[in-house]
Amino acid sequence: MERRIANFWCIAVLLAAVLIRLAIAWYNTEANDNHLEVIQLLMKGEFPIVGSCWQCYHPKLFHLIGAAVLTLFEITDPLLQWRGIQLLNVLLSTGTLIYLFLFLAGEERYAPWNFIAFLLIAFNPKFAGISAQATNDTLVILASTAFFFHSWRWLCGNWKHRIPMAIAAGVAMAAKGSGLAIVLLLCIVLAVKFLLERKEMKRRDFFRWIGIAFLLLLMISVASLSGYYQNG
Repeated sequence: MERRIANFWCIAVLLAAVLIRLAIAWYNTEANDNHLEVIQLLMKGEFPIVGSCWQCYHPKLFHLIGAAVLTLFEITDPLLQWRGIQLLNVLLSTGTLIYLFLFLAGEERYAPWNFIAFLLIAFNPKFAGISAQATNDTLVILASTAFFFHSWRWLCGNWKHRIPMAIAAGVAMAAKGSGLAIVLLLCIVLAVKFLLERKEMKRRDFFRWIGIAFLLLLMISVASLSGYYQNG
């Protein structure tokens, strides 16, 4: 399959997948967990803690973003708030699909399997469903996908991807407790990069590595010692 033709069909699949998510988000009124309650508390000026509501133990990045969006558009009707958060997740899911497309399009040998893989992921029922629910899962999926994409590019020698890679790891951790695993993976990626390039590394780069390692250890320490999982 030629790259140009494959890219055309991947874009067509992406658009179709987004339309499916938009339809689900507009008509769906259920979710695995009620994260809208956390957002509504934030909109009232209250910072939810454990015990304030059922989902208040989670990290609050997604809820802060959701509260900001609803406040910006002055959405007060509960049904419209529900739809608004679900449409926000459709946008985040679109970002995930774009990252997947960029990953596949970046392959030197674009085989038919690239398109088939993208097709299966884009139309995966569970992925489409979770992408149209008012939960924090879509944000951590986007951040995790971005992390793997930028890590891959960075390990291939593109140094400019180190910053978005680190940001993606931070966003994943601030979006959901399971995102802490992405930070640990980031430590592994840094260790691999160090082992591959330690002989050619300049002194300036060495201290840069030390600084990155310190920031990572600080993030993990704060997450562990401040009751991350207990207090969100």
